[in-house]
Amino acid sequence: MTGDRIRALLRAQPFQPFTLGLADRHQVRVPRADWAMVSPDGQTMVMFDAANSFHMVNVSDVASVLLEPPPPEPDAIVRH
Repeated sequence: MTGDRIRALLRAQPFQPFTLGLADRHQVRVPRADWAMVSPDGQTMVMFDAANSFHMVNVSDVASVLLEPPPPEPDAIVRH
């Protein structure tokens, strides 16, 4: 995995939440694009979670990416 590939996932429109599978078998979920960033050199990723804690990941440790379906557009939500 490269920093540029992760940046592309974070910039995708519409954004699709994704989970990173790490080499040590841990998983890190990225539910929103604005909760994560890749360092300028592309070697480190920092992600925040709902508890406002942060996680740092070496991009070279990312073994897989699992994309989730994008969230529905606000206009597509049907209310009864």
